[in-house]
Amino acid sequence: MSQPKNTTIPNSAQPLGLTVPVDFHNNTADGGHLLSVNGGFSSSEALTVAAELADGIKMLSVRLHSAVNEGDLIYCEEITALGFLAESVASLVYSVNRSQAVQGGAQ
Repeated sequence: MSQPKNTTIPNSAQPLGLTVPVDFHNNTADGGHLLSVNGGFSSSEALTVAAELADGIKMLSVRLHSAVNEGDLIYCEEITALGFLAESVASLVYSVNRSQAVQGGAQ
């Protein structure tokens, strides 16, 4: 009789781990960073926040697109806010990516 094959599929998914510190929003007079992503927080929560902010960027972009097409005014502050939100999303994602690189290097 032949032995049954092992049908257990190994789970290659690893927990995301924790965020690592990332400074951003470099627009201070001394060249420093005004804001930062703190280390030690759940990476999955950071990615959830990043996804929500990205959705907000999309919604604001659609609204601004419609406003411009209809001849309405848009304000520089609205574009600046979009840039800030995009930078925030990128910083959150970068923090998680860096944590994965650190976690992968520690194994």
